[in-house]
Amino acid sequence: MVGEAIIRDRAGRLYQFVRELILLRRSVVRSIDDYELTISLADLPAYPNAYCTVRGDAESADVGPMLEIKCARIDSYPTVPDILAEWMDPKQLADPGIDLPELLAQPRASASEDFAIADLAREDARVDDSTPDHVRSAWERYVEDLWWPWAERTREILPAKRIYDDLFRMYQRLEHLSETYEVVLGVGMLTWRPSTSVTIKRHLVTVSLSVEFDPRRQQLSLHPSLQSHGARLEDDVLDPSIRPVSEVRKTLMDLLETFDHSRDAWSMLGRRLQEYGNALHAGATYDAAISVPTAAAALPVITFAPTVSARGVMKGFSGSSIR
Repeated sequence: MVGEAIIRDRAGRLYQFVRELILLRRSVVRSIDDYELTISLADLPAYPNAYCTVRGDAESADVGPMLEIKCARIDSYPTVPDILAEWMDPKQLADPGIDLPELLAQPRASASEDFAIADLAREDARVDDSTPDHVRSAWERYVEDLWWPWAERTREILPAKRIYDDLFRMYQRLEHLSETYEVVLGVGMLTWRPSTSVTIKRHLVTVSLSVEFDPRRQQLSLHPSLQSHGARLEDDVLDPSIRPVSEVRKTLMDLLETFDHSRDAWSMLGRRLQEYGNALHAGATYDAAISVPTAAAALPVITFAPTVSARGVMKGFSGSSIR
């Protein structure tokens, strides 16, 4: 038994040596800002418009995918009355982010007139008093009764539509570039500036994801990839000399290897990440917030901050947690 323990220890040390050698041969990505695309799950629409086990939408890992979202329907702006058709700019009408679509200083020659001319006509719209009273009255009724309610509804839907569009882009890329491209869930973002020349902003834990598309329902579902087992620790961003002691890393990786994505598992992961931070630096802190931190400081902070990212395949991190 003692001999077997020694052999296992030596094998583990050899594996670690080979792993470190592989990592030295590739450039280390230190920030998620260098990924092709990252979506913060803090921006995900509320249940039931979007479903996500990471934020506790389910008690069990057996009830569905890790993340599911349907394409939000964006209605066109309300039909403009004929009396206003030549007095309004379609570009403004279609933009729910503005306060209100302004009247042009003068009518366009036709409803299909070039938008650039409409831009010129709109320059003095706020100060022009020559607009006929019946046009201005019709504009006020249209904006108050129709356009403002549409804009308010649309502003609520737009974030969900943007996230769906980004995830659909990931799905398309993954379909065509699966050998060199991957989509991952990241949690436990380490933000730290250990020196003036090094800034870290990357997740310590990732899960490889597959993206499924239902064209009939216009729905995207994200599941743990069949090629991954549990989750994995990605602390290659840290110099080996400053990583936590092996016992702390092993405790975290034991959890990740059998990770089932249940609510209890996510809660336990938060505690393990806090322990990892405590072992990393005496001044480290853990934050359970789901929003992505904006900046790194001189002391390390590990924030739960779940995201879905599209990136090139990170060679050296395949399969389950690397010991």
